[in-house]
Amino acid sequence: MRTFLLASAMLLLAACGTTYTHPTKSLQEFDRDKALCEQEAKKALAKKGQANDSCAVLEETKRCLETKKGWVRK
Repeated sequence: MRTFLLASAMLLLAACGTTYTHPTKSLQEFDRDKALCEQEAKKALAKKGQANDSCAVLEETKRCLETKKGWVRK
C-alpha cells in the first residue's frame, strides 16, 4: 500500500509539472480549455463510477487537451 501511495504521489507531481503549447491559442484559452476538459472527464468518469478517481480525471483531461483541443505537451 505504501508503494502504491508513493507511486501515486509521484505521478501527480509529475503531471503538475507538465506544460502545454498551442500554435494559435493563449494561456487564457488554455485555462478555459482545461476547465472544459476537466468537466467532460468528470462527467464521463461519473458514468463509469470513477468520478472520484483523481488520476483517471487527470488522464482524461490530458487526452482531451491533446486530442480535442490541439494542445501539445512540452
